[in-house]
Amino acid sequence: MKLAILTLLIAAASAGCDRPAPRTEAPKSAEPRGTNPAITPAPSPQPAPLPGIAVSGPSKIVGEWRVAGIDNRSLSQPFGIALSISPTEIRAVSQCVSFEWTYTLAEGRLATARHPSAVPPCLRSLSDDETDLRSAMDSAVGAYRLPSNALIFAGPAGSVTLFTQ
Repeated sequence: MKLAILTLLIAAASAGCDRPAPRTEAPKSAEPRGTNPAITPAPSPQPAPLPGIAVSGPSKIVGEWRVAGIDNRSLSQPFGIALSISPTEIRAVSQCVSFEWTYTLAEGRLATARHPSAVPPCLRSLSDDETDLRSAMDSAVGAYRLPSNALIFAGPAGSVTLFTQ
């Protein structure tokens, strides 16, 4: 008899575990009253704020630069990478490797495109730093200055930190 009562108590206790938890709040309607999703405009995405001061235009970055780092790390190769920036083009030189981009820049918004007549890289393999630089510059979408006066090009594939030569 005690075994039967114990079995019933265990069955009753475990049956309570199978029930869903009670709702603590009322279900929310998918749409507020009076709105029509077909005519309600989607909120426009706001660009993420830059961590420095946005560069207003090309005249603020024209000159000779050296790559100080890529993705907040120093270069690992034993030789440097130089960048020459004109009002419409950026050219990077790392020993015999050369990359060129055309670009537009306005109020911190940057767009780059590999230069159509760029010289192909030399016959040696690209270093990790050169590969990372090329990827970061290909996808750069922002340019800003840090309080240290460093110039940063940033985008989804990484950032490039530059100092004047």
